[in-house]
Amino acid sequence: MARLKLAALCLLLAAPGFCAQGPVSASGYLKDIWQYSHSALNGRPFFLNTSRARLTLEAAKSIFKAHVDYDHEVIA
Repeated sequence: MARLKLAALCLLLAAPGFCAQGPVSASGYLKDIWQYSHSALNGRPFFLNTSRARLTLEAAKSIFKAHVDYDHEVIA
């Protein structure tokens, strides 16, 4: 459920209407990485799931620039 909320947030912030109000740009991505393996001790199978999200905002006004990165990672 948290991944769905984070993905929705990334999509809303990257929407073109968000950037139309000023010199602000937004971008980002969401990755879901799965790894399957087995234990070296007893041979039991296991899997790892890593979810990564990045949201980037950039703004410029006159001679000032701002750049913000938000990284979020969940390992299950």
